Amino acid sequence: MTAPIIFLTNPFTGEYVGTDFADADPLVEDNWLIPAGAYLDAPPAAKPGYAYVRVGDTWEQRPDQRGAVYWDAEGQRYEIAALGVVVPQGALLAAPPPTPAALAAAARTRRDGELLAVSSRLKVLGYAAELGLATAEETEETQLLKYYSVLLSRIEGQPGFPAEVEWPNLETLTLPQA
Repeated sequence: MTAPIIFLTNPFTGEYVGTDFADADPLVEDNWLIPAGAYLDAPPAAKPGYAYVRVGDTWEQRPDQRGAVYWDAEGQRYEIAALGVVVPQGALLAAPPPTPAALAAAARTRRDGELLAVSSRLKVLGYAAELGLATAEETEETQLLKYYSVLLSRIEGQPGFPAEVEWPNLETLTLPQA
């Protein structure tokens, strides 16, 4: 006699997870052992976006949106991790655009990081100048870094700030002619 197919469920959620074959009962001939969480009746074929869960003696179809990401009106991101949870009505399925306050904060953070790096380099160049050891290239670099710092400090005064910031490029920057 062929072993019957059994339909397995997750022990915590009751969700259908796959099939196996029942084991033969070593004590009773022609008897099959059906472990806990396994059933002889197959769940119906689930529609896309749904899964079947065993509840008592029946299979129930539940929404399966695990892994779906959505945002609420305040821009908070959520990811569905549990079976049966659905994206709330009115939720956004794409990240909302950043608010002007968030854009401004990001621009200031970038500016402050660049200013910190520049001030560190300027400090070393200043030591070279104070000791009379600065080369012509270091003197020119000092002036360029100072100019770059001024441009960075003025990003908030740009007409498009914070949505559009024209960042100075240190690698292509040249000093203005006096």
